[in-house]
Amino acid sequence: MKKKVSAFLFCIALCSQFFFSEEYSVFRKDGLYGIINEDRKVVFQHNYDWITINPNSIVCSIDFEVEIYNKLLKLVFSDTQVNIKYYSENDILITKAMTGEKRLLNIKTEQITNFKGNENYLEEYGYRDNLELVWKKDTVGALYSIVNSKGSVILTDIKQAHFCYTNGMIALVLKNGTSGFVNREGKMVIETSFYIEPSDNGPRKYPIIRYFFNENYALVKNNEQKWVQYDIKGNVKPFPGNIEPVAYCYINGLVPVLDKQTKKYGYMNPNFEIVIPCNLEKAESFVGKYAIVVKDGKDAVIDKEGKVYYCDEF
Repeated sequence: MKKKVSAFLFCIALCSQFFFSEEYSVFRKDGLYGIINEDRKVVFQHNYDWITINPNSIVCSIDFEVEIYNKLLKLVFSDTQVNIKYYSENDILITKAMTGEKRLLNIKTEQITNFKGNENYLEEYGYRDNLELVWKKDTVGALYSIVNSKGSVILTDIKQAHFCYTNGMIALVLKNGTSGFVNREGKMVIETSFYIEPSDNGPRKYPIIRYFFNENYALVKNNEQKWVQYDIKGNVKPFPGNIEPVAYCYINGLVPVLDKQTKKYGYMNPNFEIVIPCNLEKAESFVGKYAIVVKDGKDAVIDKEGKVYYCDEF
């Protein structure tokens, strides 16, 4: 891919729960990111500051410019000074950072249309299962509501929340202090506390809870700063004392974890079995068939069987 130079970019990472096509994975080399296919053939050279791969799109940032590609690797959008986030499975909401102008890119049709949103709300976070999280104009202190695609309010007086529904659930904190996971009907089916990173507190115009369900499990750090695992039925298990997750969910049935004694990284399954031993210097979540790791001081990717492939060989 041709490297581009531009002036400045504000960029919000795309919602993490639009998980990744098996066809492509991300690799890192010399501090920059590229893309490989299932056979570890380089598709995009390592020219990018970051890359997000989603089922219908690839979003790249390079020298403060954002580029969006479709599944056929065709460039369908490129601009600077933009915030981007998914609005639906096929639509990406693009906001000019300086002017606030909003446009909606449909990744399948490649059409870009002006976007005004619902006049009753300031912020739009997109639809999942015909539900969306919105910030009402007439609220003070950034209270949110969950609204369905017909405009009916499912739940209101939400103080903090994750960006959207995953596995039919959303993590939130109500104005009255109650917190946990709410289903599509607005009922809190799993009540729990959420530890909020200090850097996430303070003035804000966006929801800040990072915990969510994926592959029918949620990993939660509670107010006691202890990690626990919930399954979709609400069953809870505390994490092993010497193990700490370094991501918020399982992908391909694995989550990267830190052995707090050895300070090394590996991968664990929902049964708390260490499937890939903690002998890595760094480990990230899987994207497609591979995950970025550092082994013996070298950038590499690892497959689900634990085989390491060094990026110098790509």
